[in-house]
Amino acid sequence: MKKYYFFALLCVWSLSATLAKEIPTCSVDLILDHANEVKTLDLSNRQLSEVPEEIKNFKNLKELDLSFNNIKTLPDFIADFKNLEKLNLSDNLLESLPESMAKLPKLKELSISFNPLKSLPKELNALEVLRTDAALKQSTAQLLLQISNYKNLQVVSLEKNNLENFPVAFVKLERLIQLNLKQNIIRVLPSEMSGFKSLKKLNLEFNNISLLPDEFYELGHLELLNISRNHFEEFPVVITKLFKLKTLNVSQNPIAKLPTSIEKLQNLEDLNLFDLEIVALPAEFKNLKKLKIIELGSNPLANTKLLSEMKNLKKIGLGGIYGIEKKNQKNLFASLPDCQIVMN
Repeated sequence: MKKYYFFALLCVWSLSATLAKEIPTCSVDLILDHANEVKTLDLSNRQLSEVPEEIKNFKNLKELDLSFNNIKTLPDFIADFKNLEKLNLSDNLLESLPESMAKLPKLKELSISFNPLKSLPKELNALEVLRTDAALKQSTAQLLLQISNYKNLQVVSLEKNNLENFPVAFVKLERLIQLNLKQNIIRVLPSEMSGFKSLKKLNLEFNNISLLPDEFYELGHLELLNISRNHFEEFPVVITKLFKLKTLNVSQNPIAKLPTSIEKLQNLEDLNLFDLEIVALPAEFKNLKKLKIIELGSNPLANTKLLSEMKNLKKIGLGGIYGIEKKNQKNLFASLPDCQIVMN
């Protein structure tokens, strides 16, 4: 009976576009006949308390989504999916993952966010993308050390884990290009983080950071940096040495002044300065020739004349700024007819 109930559910869920055409009316036998053709299986949000044994029939799965269920343990047969590339286990009740997962030779992306994890497999050698948001609140140090052994990781998300310290052990992840540490309680960034020679995207939003180490400039490949919602009272000048930076978010910090050296960011395209304490932009700001998007909303900015000279701008955010004279507003719109200017 359990078997037929499971396949009845599969009839409701979309297995793949191909099967939907080939099996217009649902039949257990027909589904089994085509099981090897199924590449993607979505069993998310189905109130499952365990992984249905019947999915063993889908030998060639590349993507399996078991998120938003009540699963407490994973069966060892999960290792039988030798072609599995993407596995989503987020929002379950998992405290550990079986060591047999090390036998998944093609598993590149694993999402285990929002689980009460206490342990992880020793080896996940093929893994490139790991999302563990709000999943490392127990045995944190041990779990971070374990993750640092997944040598092929390129993308790691550690959002909402109450981390007090920057995960220095990750420096040995030589292929890491994207690191998300949003919404933790990190106060100090160690000088050792300069060892991230391949890092391109770093999200430090919503922490308790007030300074960047002098060695920060050694993150020479950074293209995106987010330090929004921290405790910076001054714009970190070391950022102006990150010459490959394309996207920078320093919003919602008590910063009152931009350094003249900001003009060195010649590849900058998107700059978010929302809700700072900036009264005026330095004259050198207009030398940012590649800047296309700038958010200046909720600043005590009084004059937009300099922005009027920046013909490269495509979008300007000025919402919540009430001190700009009408003649300056008119001049801005007239000078940049192709630019989207948001005033409210």
